[in-house]
Amino acid sequence: MLSSFSKIRSRPKISAPIGLAVVAFGVYVAHIHFRGYGGDPNLYYDAARNSEWFVRPLHFGYVALLDLVFTLFGPAVSNLYFLQGLLSAFGGAISVWLITYIVIHSDRNNTRLGAGLLAGTFFAFSGGILITANYGETYMLQILFILGAAACVLRRSFLIAGLLTGWTITFTPLSLLLMPIILVTIGIAVISGGIRLNELAAYTLGVILALLTAAGVVAIYDPAAFSSWANSGSTSVFGFEGRGPAQYRFVFVQVAWLARGFHIAGPLVLIGILVIVVNKERVGLLFLVAAIVTLIVNLPVMVRVDDYWRMMMITNVYLAYFVSIGLMFILRRVGVNGFKKIATAAVAMIIFSAISLADMPRRENAVSSEIHAVYRTIRDIETSALVISLWENIASTDHYAENDGRDTLPELLAFPPIQNWQPPPDGRQLLADAKAAETPIYVVIRERRYDSPLMRTIFGTIDTGHALAYQSILKQFRLNKLGPVGKYHALYSADPL
Repeated sequence: MLSSFSKIRSRPKISAPIGLAVVAFGVYVAHIHFRGYGGDPNLYYDAARNSEWFVRPLHFGYVALLDLVFTLFGPAVSNLYFLQGLLSAFGGAISVWLITYIVIHSDRNNTRLGAGLLAGTFFAFSGGILITANYGETYMLQILFILGAAACVLRRSFLIAGLLTGWTITFTPLSLLLMPIILVTIGIAVISGGIRLNELAAYTLGVILALLTAAGVVAIYDPAAFSSWANSGSTSVFGFEGRGPAQYRFVFVQVAWLARGFHIAGPLVLIGILVIVVNKERVGLLFLVAAIVTLIVNLPVMVRVDDYWRMMMITNVYLAYFVSIGLMFILRRVGVNGFKKIATAAVAMIIFSAISLADMPRRENAVSSEIHAVYRTIRDIETSALVISLWENIASTDHYAENDGRDTLPELLAFPPIQNWQPPPDGRQLLADAKAAETPIYVVIRERRYDSPLMRTIFGTIDTGHALAYQSILKQFRLNKLGPVGKYHALYSADPL
């Protein structure tokens, strides 16, 4: 892979994109958590630290990579939580450079340096990237590999592109839904000089080899796990039986998260699209079609689960491209050229970046104090209690408890708010034990999504509907609302039926 990327040479004309990637890396590193993360990132962390790749079989490729990073750099960076975030930050920075490279080379004469820098900046400081490029999830590395494959297509390294594409699926099978960006670069390669049959064959061979390698690793680890891995992968992409009915409000929720930052550049996006359509720019039309196809193929996921916005970060690639076209068009129309053009574009990028950073969601900071107040109150009024909440809330509560010297909390249980979700055996046992012992059970439910003032101004406040999801999970209990908790949460008691 490294030898392939070395072909994307850092010629003088792209030294500026490298500088942009370095700046983005610094911003991402500044927001890394030193105390770990809630939810899936914490599970990946534990699995990688113990070299247990198949605890999360659908994501074993990411866990294996994280394990390798821990092994190689753990002695030098003792805080593995920071190292986990550093891996995402590195992936985010390289992705910024790759976006710039792809936009520059979307023109057969490679003359779009300015557009490339614009696109790279808007991508680097858009909401989805800002949130995830310091977070220990799979998504930033997934985007890196997909963009790396796209760049390799432009460099005619089709075998390596196929290997990167195939291996991305080991990070998450949902990578299959993000492949239109690679088809764009294949289209660009066709427009710029055509593609030979043997090059397409090489790409296909790379994908097959990567998948066969992944399947072989699974089969060697546990022959019985192969069919389970394959079936689970297929279900995660195409099966929605356990995710509840379609709710199209989830689409608005995810668009709000994805567009964070881009909503202030919305007019530029529309102008860029109009320029592409009116001028019938072939490459621009490829980007437009890919954006539409990406949204369509992801719609079945988006309307059922409102936590898949990170996977859709790839849409920021298309938005960044449209913004760059729109802004360049405006500058030409108003007669801004030469140094003034560079200065104007730089000011636009700085303003966008500053607003995006100020608008960056800090869910942990916004909700942790509310959640901890609930746990503390329950502890003060109950001799024992079981409290159900979100992964991230529990991680945040532990953080606050250690900071304020409180070393005891009620029994905590993390349930994701997914319609008809089946708790794991240990979770079911805790519920059964609490019910049998008549231990009070409480559920802390986020009733309103946390959004910044700008987001609420543009999209309004969106209720989560989590209460219905938790009721569908806790079928043997009746949820009774006790009252609001701060701005975002409510406390419910779970009373046995």
